[in-house]
Amino acid sequence: MRPLRLTMQAFGPYRDLEILDFGELGPNRVFLIHGDTGAGKTTILDAMVFALYGCSSGGERQAEQMRCELAPATVATEVTFDFALGQRSYRIRRRPTQQVAGVRTGSGLVTKQGEVTLWDRTGCGPDEEGRPLASKIREVDAQVKTLLGFSCDQFRQVVVLPQGRFRELLAAGSEKREEILRQLFRTERFKELEVRLLDRAREVRREMERVTLQRQTQLESVGALDDGELEAMLERVQAEVQRGAGEVGARTQAARAAAAALQAARAAADVRRAFELAGQQLAEVQARGEEVDLDQRRLDDAARAEKVRPAAVAWADARERLAQAEASETGIVQALESAREAEQLAVETLAAENAKQPERREADERVRELQRLEQALAGWEDARRDRQVAASHLEEAEAAASAALARRVQADHDVQQWQGRVDAAATAAVKLEGCRARLQQAQRAEDACRRLIEAITAEDGATSEHQARLAAAEEAARQRQVAEQHLGDVEERWRGDRAALLAATLVDGAPCPVCGSEHHPAPAKSAASGASDEDLERARAAASAARAAHDEAAAAEGRAATRLAAAEAQRSALEVAVRTARNDVGLGGAEVPAGSGAAAGAAAAATDPAAARRAAAEAALAETQSAATACSHEVLALEASADAEAARERLAAAISARDAAAAAVQSAEEARVAARDALTRAHALLTERAAGIPTELVEPGALQAALAGAQARVTVLEESLAAATAAAATAKERRIALQASRDEVAASRARFAAQEQASSSAFSVALSEHGFTDADHLRATLLPAQQRQAMERRVAEYREELQLAIGRLQQARQHAEECRCEGDPRALEEAVRAAQDAADAAVAAHAEAQSRGARLVEVQDNLKALDARSDDIRAAYQTVGVLAETASGQNESRVSFQRWVLGVYLDEVLVAAGRKLYAMSKGRYRFERQREAQSRRRPSGLDIAVFDEFSGTTRPAVTLSGGESFLAALALALGLAETVQEYAAGTPLETIFVDEGFGALDPDALELAVDTLMELQSSGRLVGVISHVAELRQVIPARLEVRGGSGGSHARFVVP
Repeated sequence: MRPLRLTMQAFGPYRDLEILDFGELGPNRVFLIHGDTGAGKTTILDAMVFALYGCSSGGERQAEQMRCELAPATVATEVTFDFALGQRSYRIRRRPTQQVAGVRTGSGLVTKQGEVTLWDRTGCGPDEEGRPLASKIREVDAQVKTLLGFSCDQFRQVVVLPQGRFRELLAAGSEKREEILRQLFRTERFKELEVRLLDRAREVRREMERVTLQRQTQLESVGALDDGELEAMLERVQAEVQRGAGEVGARTQAARAAAAALQAARAAADVRRAFELAGQQLAEVQARGEEVDLDQRRLDDAARAEKVRPAAVAWADARERLAQAEASETGIVQALESAREAEQLAVETLAAENAKQPERREADERVRELQRLEQALAGWEDARRDRQVAASHLEEAEAAASAALARRVQADHDVQQWQGRVDAAATAAVKLEGCRARLQQAQRAEDACRRLIEAITAEDGATSEHQARLAAAEEAARQRQVAEQHLGDVEERWRGDRAALLAATLVDGAPCPVCGSEHHPAPAKSAASGASDEDLERARAAASAARAAHDEAAAAEGRAATRLAAAEAQRSALEVAVRTARNDVGLGGAEVPAGSGAAAGAAAAATDPAAARRAAAEAALAETQSAATACSHEVLALEASADAEAARERLAAAISARDAAAAAVQSAEEARVAARDALTRAHALLTERAAGIPTELVEPGALQAALAGAQARVTVLEESLAAATAAAATAKERRIALQASRDEVAASRARFAAQEQASSSAFSVALSEHGFTDADHLRATLLPAQQRQAMERRVAEYREELQLAIGRLQQARQHAEECRCEGDPRALEEAVRAAQDAADAAVAAHAEAQSRGARLVEVQDNLKALDARSDDIRAAYQTVGVLAETASGQNESRVSFQRWVLGVYLDEVLVAAGRKLYAMSKGRYRFERQREAQSRRRPSGLDIAVFDEFSGTTRPAVTLSGGESFLAALALALGLAETVQEYAAGTPLETIFVDEGFGALDPDALELAVDTLMELQSSGRLVGVISHVAELRQVIPARLEVRGGSGGSHARFVVP
């Protein structure tokens, strides 16, 4: 991470907007941050850490406590941080939860929840925000941790060495140091290898267990205890199969003979039954003979009747045509009579319409007269509109004159009013300055009271938090002790289980995969209360989590205690500020004013001092607010009255308005006279044009209505004449056509009557020739086609059935004469069933013996395959099992593969850091990695020690003195950054900040430490140093100067 730009607003001691552009450093890679105590040097680091993680660089202060006390309530606390990671750049802006002034006037302070946004600014211009990545607090925190590769605590240990906490990475526990190194060097792939080896080993063990269980299951499935018993069972079953084959042959032959005898007896019985059945079927068919003969006779009669049917049909058609002709002739005669009557009526109507010719001429003349009056009426309408316009102008002129007169009266009144206000403004201006001063004092006192209430609230919250954190730390310590004891017990049981599992795979004469011996006199036994790999992993995870929780709880308790002390100090300071501010306003000290509020405060003080302080502060705030409100009202009133210049300007404007109003009155009167003359002229013209126009046609629309009515009457008369003429012509044409139709229909009726007479004579002759007496006799004899066809089918089917029945009887008689077999079918059936049952029993016994034999052979083959699989699994476990246990830390040193790799990386870090420490300690100290475990219950390999060249001994790094610890921590941070930079897959450390610590060094050590820092100029790594040591200003030319003051702090880069 490389800082680019930091913007702070109302943050810490920085009241106003403060912008730090790290680009101003230019090629300088080491710079000094210096200034007065409390000016805000560490706050710069706090701002960067707060922007990234939402906490301070030292962890003692909460984000809500970073607000500037000097900032106005209308300005929000905010930090914007631009930083680079490799070739990409980002921006993060964060606001804490804070109380600011509400948007509405007089709404007081409101709580604004924390906000944060992260942008990707790669390739963006200076005025562009960039592409938003996240805007929710949890999402941004997760992305920052992913981008930087650190949590907040890890960032403070590796990138920022906070004041008083620079030894954290040096003195960190092995587990915390492992987590930091794992993040820096990205060793997740080695952990994944450990997990894959453990998974593979578990799979091999489970496969071995499955194979053993499958072998036992195979033996149990056939009821054998071992391989020998299985072999004996197979020999007995094979003998049973041979005996059963002979028995099946004999029983099958006997069953076949019995079945043949039964079949012959059944065939003879079937022949006899068939002969009897054929005789019965022939008798049944012959019994239907009379009915069939009757149907045949009816069919013959119907055939004769069909020969007469054409003559009957011809006669019926002739009669129907004659009836239709007669009916048509009657209808036409009636229509002709109606047509004659209609023609007479049409002629009379036409004569009546012709008689209306004078009326039509009169209507045409009326239309022409009304059309002549249209032009005269149009001129009258123009004159009427002109008169209306003139009347409207007169009304407007009279209204304007009245309004101008009213404005003149109002202008006279305004001049008198503003003259009085000019005199009053001179008096109010004298009182305004003093009232404004009292208002400012009251507002400062009110703000001090508000901040005191906030400080009391913060103190209450800090007290509650400290109590909760203390209880949580005690509980976490107890949980840690329980988890570590449980882990030790599980590890002991797990090792016993692993030994028992390995012993289960031992075979006499085969070498042990651990010691190589072929003799196994006392193999380990599995305990009843063993532990699996999952139990061990869970116990380790629980112990690690308990340790982490305890460390975090202890740290949280320390931070809570620090915050409580800070809150108490801030509250005390603000109480003094409140008393001073109230004295300035003239309200006395911060005590509760007399009244009901004082009684409540006294009651609260007797039981809860914090409640008493709050009650006193709230009462003082209420009294101060009342005083401020009264002053504010007075100032507003005086400001409204004291503006003499504005009053004089308004007076001059009122005089000008009065003069303008007088001129407007004269102009309006002249316009009114002109409008009255125009109205008189328009009225005379209207009277002139109204002469000659009938009174009833003057009204709007009357002439148009009269003209439309006249035109409509002409149209009705013309249309009536045309309709009467057309109706008379149509009636005449219809009468002529009906006369022609009547003559044609009369000729057709005579022709159809002759045809009916001829067809009637032919029908009578046909009846006589075929033996029918009359038409009714013929109709009774005729059969419908469907009934006739059904009778023909019944006759044909009967004759066919009769022939078939005779044939079946003859064939059954012949078969009966040929078949002379004797025997009782029922007795033969019993014999067949007995023989078949015996054969089936023999076959089932033989099949069962064969199945058991095949199953035994299958089990033998499966056991051989399982034995071969067991050998393969045992060989595989001798490799993967040992590798998995070693890689997961189940070895004498309790070092996992990932921890071993981290140890190699740490060796390189310590080599680089050791060179720097050796130089800064004047050849006395160098780093070493402590490989021996400090506790059997904790893994080893990542603890740091120092070798003392003076004493020739190695001791833990935490035993160094204050100054020596600072040098060691600085060397370790620089060595860590240098080593990580060499690995492309690691997390690059492009920036380091060191907060204080140089004051504990003697002059020689200080010079060596500074020389080491200055050597980093060529590495491209940015190093920021916060220190009060004056010598550093001489050797570090690039500086960030921080200056404090009553108006807030300011910072600027000073670069040569």
